[in-house]
Amino acid sequence: MENQSYGITRKSFLKGAALAGLSALAGGSLSACAPHGKEASAASAPTSTVSGSFVGVGSGMGGDVRVEVALDQGRIVGIRPLRNNETPGLTDLSIRLMPQEMIANQSYEVDVVTGATMTSMALKSAVKDALETAGVDPSDYKAKVERPKDTKDETIETEFVVVGGGGAGLSAAVTLAQNGRKVIVVEKMPRLGGNTLVCGALMNSYDPIRTRGTEYAESTVEDFIDWTWTGGNEAGKRDVIQTFAEQSWPTTQWLVDDIGVVFYKDLQGQWGHMPELPNGTGFVYPFEKKVEELGIPCHLNTALQEVVMEGDRAVGIVAQKDGGATLTVKASKGVVLATGGLGYNLDLVKELDPRYERVNLSTNPVNATGECFAIAEAVGANLVNMDSIQAVHFADPATGQVDWDIESANSIFVNKEGKRFMNEEMPRDDSVAGLSQQPDQLMFTISDSKDWPTMDTVTGFGVTIGECLERGKAFRADTLEELASILEIDGSNLVATVDEYNQMIEEGEDVAFQLKTIDHRSKIETGPFYASKLTIAIHYTNGGIEIDPQARVLNGSGEVIPGLYAAGECSGGVMGTNRMGGNSVADVMIFGRIAGMAE
Repeated sequence: MENQSYGITRKSFLKGAALAGLSALAGGSLSACAPHGKEASAASAPTSTVSGSFVGVGSGMGGDVRVEVALDQGRIVGIRPLRNNETPGLTDLSIRLMPQEMIANQSYEVDVVTGATMTSMALKSAVKDALETAGVDPSDYKAKVERPKDTKDETIETEFVVVGGGGAGLSAAVTLAQNGRKVIVVEKMPRLGGNTLVCGALMNSYDPIRTRGTEYAESTVEDFIDWTWTGGNEAGKRDVIQTFAEQSWPTTQWLVDDIGVVFYKDLQGQWGHMPELPNGTGFVYPFEKKVEELGIPCHLNTALQEVVMEGDRAVGIVAQKDGGATLTVKASKGVVLATGGLGYNLDLVKELDPRYERVNLSTNPVNATGECFAIAEAVGANLVNMDSIQAVHFADPATGQVDWDIESANSIFVNKEGKRFMNEEMPRDDSVAGLSQQPDQLMFTISDSKDWPTMDTVTGFGVTIGECLERGKAFRADTLEELASILEIDGSNLVATVDEYNQMIEEGEDVAFQLKTIDHRSKIETGPFYASKLTIAIHYTNGGIEIDPQARVLNGSGEVIPGLYAAGECSGGVMGTNRMGGNSVADVMIFGRIAGMAE
């Protein structure tokens, strides 16, 4: 593709990282999961002799976080997290590690876990609340405890270094190890998983097996190529897209047979494969087990600073540990960049793509700040389509999360006036553009009991409608008027909108917004009625580091930079200027695996 200049500097990316609180990754080293350091002074001389178990509550990202704290003669001897609604995968580390540190140090004032700050603070509040319930003085358990940081410079030699421990990085690292290569992973967060952990988890692939006997039985690889190419506004790289499509089915089989990913039996639409575990844990958990099985070293809390070159070849990296020490990795075979996008760096998003000037939410975790783009550009990598950022129109207005949308095949979208305002099946970029023109950039999905017949009915994001209602992410009422009142929208307009929509279903034509599937839809008429409240959030970096079909990084002249590979959201070529839903997970798995086949 044509060489493009975006005026992006290393300084602008690192500024974004600092804004996200990641410049030093102030979370400490999390390799020490056992008790560490000196106990707080309260541990040696508790002022209370209370014994028993007490429940406390804190406010987390998904609602209340509850813990049971066990005291023995005033000493904390157990902290058991109870049922909570926090995001699976993303918050696992804080829920597992922090109670151990609190017990070891007899203090609830331990460091938070980077990337799970709200859950970490909720745990601390819940333990404090339990202590208050027990009738002890919480100030006796408040000594500040800092997690140890790595302050020792280190140099490591290997064959390949993979930078980034999300889906692409894990796919690359595991493939390299399976092929007998010596590989290490360097990840700036305190846990593996990256953006994959919080993704919707739908993975697209041509599939000659699951399509049998369905309306998609005639789907071909060529159809998948054309769908991706056209959906990306014909701005992707055709040869990279062809490899993407052709390798989608072999990669899906590899995930099932070699990695242990378990997909639902039925496809979600024409191409979509959904793992049974929620969010991206269906991919990350099996990969973590495989990483452990293969003995792949993972250096966490370690942020990339530069790619080291000898002549025109990439031969390693320099990274910074959480304590400020330097990790130098000499990689005799190559460097794989799998660092994700820049969607959390909202200042840079708005600089690159002014369409999102009024958008202040991101679906991305705090690590998605994009330093890698400037680092890659500094060694000659070409960047493509960086001025094309994708947002979604189905984010939670409170958090930016996307896993609570209860849109169904029969849903309509209405604005605050209770009026339908767009074709519900437009491409994402068009849908976002449509929503951006609505009051407060808010919309509501409207559906009825035919889509949600029981509280155990599963949404497209792998959670039940009951869970959505329990967490306040969905709304239910017996009549449309009552639903409108709950949503604080115009009830008479909502009723009129649904009546008009139902009439168009009868006539088999959407004369308002030309919805092509109108003749396959069901009327919205049987209570109770359901809704979710949604807005715009930054979601994905469409462009990135230009690669060829072998995941090799290209320079501005279209030449391969020897020893340098890129995969996943940090790479550019597959998505063009609009990512089709379900293609991102496929991209990270497919090109991560391809990068892992490097010689």
